Amino acid sequence: MGSNDNRRPPLWMTLIMIILLLPVFSWPFIISNYPDGKDEYLILIYIFPIYALLSVYCAYKTYVARKELSVIILALLVLSYIAAGWWLFT
Repeated sequence: MGSNDNRRPPLWMTLIMIILLLPVFSWPFIISNYPDGKDEYLILIYIFPIYALLSVYCAYKTYVARKELSVIILALLVLSYIAAGWWLFT
């Protein structure tokens, strides 16, 4: 075990991670209002909350050792939210 095992990210970073998980709680609403005609991508809608949860978990675990990697993971999550919103609502 390394020396970073008991260290955690700062409170501000933890709050950012929690805020980035908040859209996952609205996911049942998104699934219920899923547009007709896009059924071939329905599995992506079901997998996306798992991806978001695992992304935040990985960012939380890697923050102490590699802050840059954690920020990159969270930035990819934000871009994924933007892409999912654009795809679903256009």
